[in-house]
Amino acid sequence: MQRIIIATLAVAAVSFSTMAHGQFIDREVRLDEPDPAYTVKISVETLSNASSKSITVDDETFYAAPDNGLLTYTRVGIRGADGRQVFIRFDLENSVFFNLSPTGHLIATPPQKNLAAEAGGDDGQTWIVLSAPANSTFPDHHWVQFNLFMAVRPDKSAKIIYSTYLNLSDALQRRSPIVTKTKTAVIPERSLTDEVTPRVLTATVTSDFTQLATAGTNTIGTLAINLNSGVRWETHYSALSSERFSRLRRVGDFGDFARAGNVAAGTGSLITFRGDFSVGTFYANNAAAASCGSTPLTTRANNAVIDKVTIAAAEGVSSLCIDVPEANTAEIPEGEYTVEVDYEGLANAAFPPEDIAETPIGRIRRDGTRVQIPFLTTYSGYRQRVVIVNRNTKPVSYAFKFIAEDGVTATPGEVAAGTLPAQDRVVLRTTDIVTLEGGKTRTAATLDVVAANGTVDVATTTMNMADQGTDTVVLETVAN
Repeated sequence: MQRIIIATLAVAAVSFSTMAHGQFIDREVRLDEPDPAYTVKISVETLSNASSKSITVDDETFYAAPDNGLLTYTRVGIRGADGRQVFIRFDLENSVFFNLSPTGHLIATPPQKNLAAEAGGDDGQTWIVLSAPANSTFPDHHWVQFNLFMAVRPDKSAKIIYSTYLNLSDALQRRSPIVTKTKTAVIPERSLTDEVTPRVLTATVTSDFTQLATAGTNTIGTLAINLNSGVRWETHYSALSSERFSRLRRVGDFGDFARAGNVAAGTGSLITFRGDFSVGTFYANNAAAASCGSTPLTTRANNAVIDKVTIAAAEGVSSLCIDVPEANTAEIPEGEYTVEVDYEGLANAAFPPEDIAETPIGRIRRDGTRVQIPFLTTYSGYRQRVVIVNRNTKPVSYAFKFIAEDGVTATPGEVAAGTLPAQDRVVLRTTDIVTLEGGKTRTAATLDVVAANGTVDVATTTMNMADQGTDTVVLETVAN
């Protein structure tokens, strides 16, 4: 006997979208309602946990829905007023029949009528034809409840095509239906979503880069972890009738689909932060933390910090924060910070959450002066100089960085980094700034000066040794 139950339903259907987080909801699909109302959403991560059963058909694996089926309701199709027999056909897309329950029957009420399985409905098949006996008292367009035992694909939505026919041969060949309805019945989706939001912090030139622009604890970036409306199957027993029934429940917490982290053992779901943690104290908080936390991240050798923290809450934000004390005298390094999330699924889960590869979560910059130099040359036929004017009342440091062409090696010279005297100027020969190898005598460069923008002027002057012609270019300075 096929394990598909058909029975009348006298109560109104429940919309998934109105249920509160964590509440139980009837697992129903209404064929007479448009999408997305009355469409079951199944958590991909927990789809294989309900019964740990699956079936493979034509190299595609389908995972089982709950142990006693997926309810489907419709007002369409069964008509008996003319005394003729009616044949009902179900066709499944991206799902197959998969019988998990040891018992099952086919009925319709009121009045109670047995509906015979004429063909199809075996494990792995995608269609079944049922027959309703001729009955002049059978109401026209009444509620009909179907309990379909399905296994679904984790990557595609499953549809049910419902059709009625007046003879068996038409039903078997899908020819001349009385009515046909198609409904998206099951939508597999990821239960967990996460998003990295990077920020930029500024180490100020006015403090010689020993302080950040915003005093106190600063958030470098955030990682938001949220649960969406994914659901998982649960089987319960009625206290009044002792009859088993199934309901769906939204995923309630992180433990529904992944293991909690254990930093000491290096197991479970962990968040890893990387970057230069040599100056200041760094923290990572969770959803319950009012600030950036109280337990600092552990600094590894050589300031190459690779630290792991556990995913402490199912929903929340994990922020990477830095606290620089007022007494700090060390320069805060420029650099990028990254985050990586490794989720560890449950032992019987085929689909753990999707990891986050190493992703930038923020960076620290310095607000000094930067100059883009599009052309530096060491060509023997030219004589080029870089002129830098420091209008500050104190000496400031500078450094060139080179952007060489493919195949060219740029080696910094003896004056590629140094100090500019207070309220004075320096004239630097390009041949002392850089040495170029690889067949080219030109390169681009950036010049960074530890001074506020507007207090430094930079220009290049180039003389053609053949005709003594000169070319002077005043370069634009910008805040770094």
